[in-house]
Amino acid sequence: MGAFVVNSQDIDGKPDFVFREAGVAVFIDSCFWHGCHWHCRMPEANADYWQAKIARNRQRDKQVTRALRYRGWRVIRLWEHTLKTDAGIARAVRRVRNALELDT
Repeated sequence: MGAFVVNSQDIDGKPDFVFREAGVAVFIDSCFWHGCHWHCRMPEANADYWQAKIARNRQRDKQVTRALRYRGWRVIRLWEHTLKTDAGIARAVRRVRNALELDT
């Protein structure tokens, strides 16, 4: 699927995978830290803190995605839970491959 960088520190949001030549940034969002509606279980202790923290993370995700797209990047966000099954991994690989093929 082409050359890529893992955990790029020099791109907004620090994507998990970056395909520079194709301009594709891939983020794998954890269900807890990014507030997955199906799997995020807020801790009972300090609930207000955690709700605000997750809300800020989600807002930052939107801002980073918007900023990268504005600069011409294709952004793919994958939920952590989708990568826990073979079928989910296959779908994720297809999404990335499709984004990379847009250049050819």
